[in-house]
Amino acid sequence: MNPDYADDFRQAWSAQPLRHLLRLADFQAQWLTPQRATDRRDLRRSVAEGSSIVPTPGLLRPPPHHYQGYRGPWIEDYFFRHWLRVHPHTEVVYLPVFWTDLYLHAQTHRLTPRQFAAFESQIRELLDRRVADNRCYFTVLEYDHMIWDWHLFPRNVAVFSAGGWGDVPVPLLKGSPAFTCREKNIKLSFVGRVDGASDATGVRRRMYNALRDHALFTSGTRWREVMSRSTFSLCPRGLGRASFRFYEALSVGSIPVYIWDDCEWLPYRDRIDWTEIAISLPIGRIKELPAMLAALAPARVAAMQRRIAELYDEFFTLEGMSRQIIAEVERLADRLAFRELMKKRPYPPGTVPQHGIPEFLEKCASS
Repeated sequence: MNPDYADDFRQAWSAQPLRHLLRLADFQAQWLTPQRATDRRDLRRSVAEGSSIVPTPGLLRPPPHHYQGYRGPWIEDYFFRHWLRVHPHTEVVYLPVFWTDLYLHAQTHRLTPRQFAAFESQIRELLDRRVADNRCYFTVLEYDHMIWDWHLFPRNVAVFSAGGWGDVPVPLLKGSPAFTCREKNIKLSFVGRVDGASDATGVRRRMYNALRDHALFTSGTRWREVMSRSTFSLCPRGLGRASFRFYEALSVGSIPVYIWDDCEWLPYRDRIDWTEIAISLPIGRIKELPAMLAALAPARVAAMQRRIAELYDEFFTLEGMSRQIIAEVERLADRLAFRELMKKRPYPPGTVPQHGIPEFLEKCASS
């Protein structure tokens, strides 16, 4: 957590007071929308009907953030409303926290210092209660960084993560565009920046240096058109271990070429054979890609595109992903499976978990 938030907030305000005032006023007004009133009502009803959900405070479910013209729904708020519609009764209990909205609003100082302090306090109380509880929980996280103070996170709370830090990978989705697959006249492309914050680990620059004579590299607002015309789309990891681009490529029948470094963050490994719909390559092998693509027969490429079409709605839309999360949650009702997941939880270098595997999970292994 950030102990200097109040100072950062005042500094941002003093640098551009009018702009900051307008942004803050707009954001605060969004807490009063009809959708939020509906969410509160539906959450109360879901709890009363016995759905396996924790009634988290409204501050932990803030209005959605905006990114590249997209205003939501995002994974966390879409899944929350999906859960309230279907009312699942599972042994593993849902913790509805909109982590990504909270973090991004804090980074842009849309939360007031008082809201930020309350958010910190409520998060800590929420998680501390889970530590003392002999039950299993899960939460959903889109954010491309680890949850703040990840080493403090309870080990009876499974994290379904889109960005690359968590226990169970899920797709990093920005909406649910309808699947299309037009005729392709570009072999391999990349639309976007190969530098900046998204290249924090250097994967994009290395990709560009290795493939600039083999692929179309461009930028601009016509990215979807270029991608839809591309047989293959370069989809390097971004700031996190995944990228929106990977799933956007799938939505237009372009075969994604996922380029990663420290961790291959792909969901549904037990349900999808990724070699049927994508190419996954560590950055250390990037120079092999031109030969790999040349060796793919047209019939093989067509089969990959057909398989993408078959899987898209079931796995790579917000609705399909929500159903898949619930199916995995039901599998994790087996406490041995939950315990094994917690044993494999990764921690960043220089940190150690504050909490061990809970005793009630350890006992289930010996019973």
